[in-house]
Amino acid sequence: MVKSDGVARRVADVLRDGDNVALVGEEALVTTLVAGELDVSDDEAERRIDRVCALLPGLRKRGLGTTGALVLARWAADVDGLATSLLRLRTLFPTCDVAEMVVRTPRLLFDDDHDVLARDLDALRELFPEAGRDGKPDVDRMVQAVPQLLDVEFTRAALEALQNAMSLDTIADAARAVHARPFLALSVESTHLRSSYSPNFDQTHVARGRVRDLTERPREAYYDDESTSRANGRPRDPELPYW
Repeated sequence: MVKSDGVARRVADVLRDGDNVALVGEEALVTTLVAGELDVSDDEAERRIDRVCALLPGLRKRGLGTTGALVLARWAADVDGLATSLLRLRTLFPTCDVAEMVVRTPRLLFDDDHDVLARDLDALRELFPEAGRDGKPDVDRMVQAVPQLLDVEFTRAALEALQNAMSLDTIADAARAVHARPFLALSVESTHLRSSYSPNFDQTHVARGRVRDLTERPREAYYDDESTSRANGRPRDPELPYW
């Protein structure tokens, strides 16, 4: 970290030009990179980024640099297409905050076939038959909490691994455990058993080369309707989409 005028800046936010050094904020740096990708002025890039952030409110909170200039440039190049894709995702995930899902998993927008996603969600409903029944969260809510579950082959293999690891009688028992705490599926993730939706360098659940015990990990507030109701001070209408 370096300081300029009392403001802390990351070293990554330093532009060098020969012997000249200029400290810039993250957003200004990303805007310049997006402008270069789109071959437009910085002002035009900033205008397009503002339109993207209007559709994805959590983007700035997460940090434009976290998403990356290349991804942001792709979204900014076709903001109308971005809006259309978000609406299609809302039909697939009616109870989810799809804007937040896209910020966390950008490939959902343009890289994943939405018809294939619909089939994958149907396959997940077969793996988790109790999901969506009697007021329980449906599989779209599970995916909101743990996007890795969208890789159906990984999820099937994870349920089998969990059945063995937890000495459960049936796969159905493992499915009930994962439905209650979706992050359990990541406890068996390894080099040989890895979801295609897992970030390449996401090792937050690994400590000293071993996967940490996630059984006591608190449930995501989003997944837990009860905690969401407490946080808002009122019950949430389950028929009302988040986005």
